[in-house]
Amino acid sequence: MTHWKVALPMYNVGPVLIEAYTQFLRAVIAGLRARGWRDEIEVVSAIDDLESFWLRPDMLLSQTCGYPLMTALRDRVQLLGTPMMAVDGCHDYFYRSVIVARAEDDRADHKLHGLPGFRGTIGVVSQLTSHSGMNALRHSIAPFAHSGCFFAKVQLSGSHLNSLAMLRSGAADLAAIDCVTFACASRYFPEKVAGLRVVEHTIAAPGLPLIASLQLDRSQTTLLAEVVASVCHDPQIAGPLQISGWARTTWQDYAAMMAIEQYAVALGYPEVA
Repeated sequence: MTHWKVALPMYNVGPVLIEAYTQFLRAVIAGLRARGWRDEIEVVSAIDDLESFWLRPDMLLSQTCGYPLMTALRDRVQLLGTPMMAVDGCHDYFYRSVIVARAEDDRADHKLHGLPGFRGTIGVVSQLTSHSGMNALRHSIAPFAHSGCFFAKVQLSGSHLNSLAMLRSGAADLAAIDCVTFACASRYFPEKVAGLRVVEHTIAAPGLPLIASLQLDRSQTTLLAEVVASVCHDPQIAGPLQISGWARTTWQDYAAMMAIEQYAVALGYPEVA
């Protein structure tokens, strides 16, 4: 009997959402139990290394980003599907990033300058493996780069919330933030977005998928996906997370991530620089 582990670490911004995601996971566990699941399941609250957790053989359920799904995790996990989010910038199972700058920065006025006005400034990305923080930003600014360079300097923040803090402090001038994270920060921590302005939205891409270990057999995977879909359609559980539904996405759907990357590469902008 396997002792399975579950965790949804991507959007649990602050105590309210941490508790709401815990309730989501408990509802999934209850749904599995009601349909005969016997193995032990543990809700994991603290994860030091996300990639290592996603690749654990006993990882029953977690959420990742579409970019690492198609790179580090490709063919090493099972793709269950994608929650649909009721957030500005999302439609169906797609989402966007908001490209953000300080409101006091005249270059943030899209009508006057737009993204080309930020050439030669300081950019910040959350993670080099992030679609919303890196890949989407790279796609947006690639047409305006010169000789593979757009920024004077690029900082690595470690998270979207850290990127917002660096913008507010003046340590960076431009960042791409997952629109769901930006909406959560605006709702629960408005001070973290105070004084910032959305310059524009990035191209739409498939949202953050839910994944499972390759150790699950087909019947277990089918059962898990059905239970998760049911919870995603339960407004009492999913509503506080702004989850509005469930899409049974495929690996082919997430090929869009690599097409977004290749667009920038073809323009001579293979990395945010």
